[in-house]
Amino acid sequence: DERLINTRLANLFRVRMRLGHFDPPGPLQRFPLSDVCSPHATSLATSGMVQSAALLKNENKTLPLSPSAAGSLAILGPNANLSKATVSYYGPHQPCGAHYWTLADAVATRSSMQPTVMLGVPTVLSA
Repeated sequence: DERLINTRLANLFRVRMRLGHFDPPGPLQRFPLSDVCSPHATSLATSGMVQSAALLKNENKTLPLSPSAAGSLAILGPNANLSKATVSYYGPHQPCGAHYWTLADAVATRSSMQPTVMLGVPTVLSA
């Protein structure tokens, strides 16, 4: 019914207001893409992705990993490829160099290991 639709729309727009979807452009939107996509900014973003990894267990002093001893590496969880889903929230709609950088990319560029990515569930909202 119409009342239910109005209630749902009110909730939707309340959330969008909190996220700032209707705010005027702020100082972050004034950065030119040449600054956002500079080598320094790209390196900084990659470093942040590397540092965001969470270690669940360092049994038997396994870390730091030696590619020859480890054999294989897996990145698990619904956020393993999160950058494509969030790119337009925190930056340009088309990412720098048209590449969506992920944790797997960071691991692959900083080591000789090629990680296997497994989401486990489709999204972070999956039950």
